[in-house]
Amino acid sequence: MASILDELIEELNAKEKRIAKEIINIDRSSVIPDHTNKAQAVLDMTDKAIKVKGQSEYLSVLNHEKDTQI
Repeated sequence: MASILDELIEELNAKEKRIAKEIINIDRSSVIPDHTNKAQAVLDMTDKAIKVKGQSEYLSVLNHEKDTQI
């Protein structure tokens, strides 16, 4: 059975970049009127980005270990 780790890691990295762009867009946006809501939106997106980055890094380590075991 073929490994999907490389593909999954690439998708997680792409997702992290999309979230980063979303954070920047929220920060620049004047659509969110309340500063507190804007800050909370940035923090919520940051939590998502950290989770995705952690998943990607963990899978990268596993992928590297898998490759060194061959």
